[in-house]
Amino acid sequence: MNVLLFDLYAGGHHLEYASALRRALTARDSSLSVDFLTVAPTEKHGMYFEEDDLVYLRDRSPLTDRPAVVPDRDPFGTAYDFLATSVRNPTWDLVGEFADHAAAGDYDVVHVLEADKILGALRYHCDRPDLPPTVATINGVFFKPDSAPLPAARPLCALLERAGGRTFTRYCPPALRRGRDWDRWYLATCLDEGVFDHLTVPSAAAQADIAADATGAAVDRISVAPDPVESWDPDSLSQAAARERLDLPAEGPTVLFFGQMREEKGIGTLLDAVATYDGPPFTLVLAGPPSAITSADVAAAADGSPVTVVDRLEYVPESDVFAYFRAADGVVLPYEQSFGELRPSTVFTKACAAGRPVIASDFGTLGRHVREWDLGLLCEPESSAGLAATLGEFVAAEGSDHDVDAGPTHYDPDSMAAYVAARTYERLAETVDGAYRRVTAGSVARDAIGDGQ
Repeated sequence: MNVLLFDLYAGGHHLEYASALRRALTARDSSLSVDFLTVAPTEKHGMYFEEDDLVYLRDRSPLTDRPAVVPDRDPFGTAYDFLATSVRNPTWDLVGEFADHAAAGDYDVVHVLEADKILGALRYHCDRPDLPPTVATINGVFFKPDSAPLPAARPLCALLERAGGRTFTRYCPPALRRGRDWDRWYLATCLDEGVFDHLTVPSAAAQADIAADATGAAVDRISVAPDPVESWDPDSLSQAAARERLDLPAEGPTVLFFGQMREEKGIGTLLDAVATYDGPPFTLVLAGPPSAITSADVAAAADGSPVTVVDRLEYVPESDVFAYFRAADGVVLPYEQSFGELRPSTVFTKACAAGRPVIASDFGTLGRHVREWDLGLLCEPESSAGLAATLGEFVAAEGSDHDVDAGPTHYDPDSMAAYVAARTYERLAETVDGAYRRVTAGSVARDAIGDGQ
């Protein structure tokens, strides 16, 4: 079976997920041939793939190469960039090129990863008879509770569909139709119209939520594929060795905030908690691209606080990711409600894979998993005072008075190990491979009926 994986985006998690899924699929069935189609080469691709495994649409990506005449942070330039991008709509063109490539290639099945972000373009570009059976994965921004200035009321959507939905999707500025309601409509249409032959989602709750919108989609066309964890061996790297390797303080409790520092992930709440914290001292490591903060913001929050903040405000190479989690005593995830109740967190799964408890916001999937599996401590979302108190509770439990022989008091290591074992890439590959075989079998049966057999 020849499989084409496609992801429009090349961020660290996107490439990490695609590469690990590809390895697990080919390890499960050596007869599978799996290509990964991506937009254009980046330096990050080499961290995850061999060059022979990659297929590119272009030499340069229009998603990252902005017009040179637009200066960053200039309001007039930003407005121009917004209008220019809306008119050009590079995502639309790229998804069209993907569909052409998939139709022209010798593929038995196509798998669109992170379909959440491109549902509108997929709905129209992939509604064509010459495409192989299509599997799509939803696991990210679809579950954010965003809204758009132009409401996606069903009468309006139906009217637009009859009047020229393809033209609307191509030329309407994305900001006007970006949000959960529009995404729900596009996804339901993809399922109802057969654009997607199968869909994978991260939880049973997400499965029920999506199936309720898609009138023509039975639940058995939507598989649950929990967000997988890394195949790390926590015992392969000691905390002391990890701290030495990353040049972090050797002594004392350490808490890690990892990943892109966006507002929805609660970085602002965390810095406010640091500024008001009055508990036992500890080290806070911030590791990841600073989307919503600066080094000056970090310094201001740490000024006069008993918290020592180590900021590594940059993209973390894949070779160092495991070490950051092993160097920590715990991982803080102060996510805001805007993150989305049904949305999974890759930082959360990495913490569990590394054997590290979490300090997490108590809502949605995140809070439910922490509580059900006893994976750490919970705090009130978007409350800096509540987060500061929970951090103090965690640090006190990690302090010098802690009875090591009594074991951890704020999480259950055995339960965490069971949680990890249920969410491996091997389990993911089993679910995905089953979806591939189901849609290809259905395609063969349809072809046979069409041939009069």
